[in-house]
Amino acid sequence: MKILDICKSYFSGLSDISTYKKNKGKTNVLAALKILSYFTIVVPLGFAAIYGAASLYGRVRKKLHLSSRDKIVNDQAKKTIGKKEGVDCDTLPSEKTSLNLNLFLKKAKSYAARQTCGEPGNLLVYIEKVLNDPLFQANPENFMKDWKQRRGNTEEFRMPEDQAMIFFETEILPNMKFGNSPTIKVNIEELKLKAEAFVEGKNNSFGNGKDYSSEILAYIQGVLANPSFQENPPYFMDKWKEERGHTEEFRLVEDSARMFFEQELTL
Repeated sequence: MKILDICKSYFSGLSDISTYKKNKGKTNVLAALKILSYFTIVVPLGFAAIYGAASLYGRVRKKLHLSSRDKIVNDQAKKTIGKKEGVDCDTLPSEKTSLNLNLFLKKAKSYAARQTCGEPGNLLVYIEKVLNDPLFQANPENFMKDWKQRRGNTEEFRMPEDQAMIFFETEILPNMKFGNSPTIKVNIEELKLKAEAFVEGKNNSFGNGKDYSSEILAYIQGVLANPSFQENPPYFMDKWKEERGHTEEFRLVEDSARMFFEQELTL
């Protein structure tokens, strides 16, 4: 009861001030101080409480919404990533995609090692599951579209899922050939003529007195005759760069030939 009486006394400021003519001077001073405290203490605290409650409600609602969406994503992921064999005929592309899983696994290991957030091991496992998924191997482009649609647009950054998605969008898809996507078309005969001009126009002795023109031309012609190059030049070049690696050593024949292709294909 004492607390209730204190509250009644505190909030009696308005009623006291309304009868200020009948009150004693001390009573009016206390009423004025009470009213002042309403605006400096009670009102701000009230707004803070309302804002806090609204913010908490919004966070809880968003969390419930995300949890529901995550459940849908996880259920779908179990169906796709957990599949061991068999591919739905509706998902088969009109033209098979060129895949080199070993090359992509090397890229994945390098990418995971560069990440500063999360566990590289978990990220690598996630990427490997996607690479080995029959649906991804059958049609990576459609797989990525479905994945992004299931993922939805949220401010939350999910590890390792979003890290893996960035890897596939930046490291994998640009290096694949899709039946409905534009690829670089090459004229093999025209490139052969350009190769001869390229070799004739260079000083191919490299300072040691031996002319490597015939070796360079033969190397270029070997690449031009390679079915993998003819099918998808950008993918072939990317694989070549990966296998070549980054070293200070200049391999006279191979690197000269690669310079020719990078120049002509503008890669």
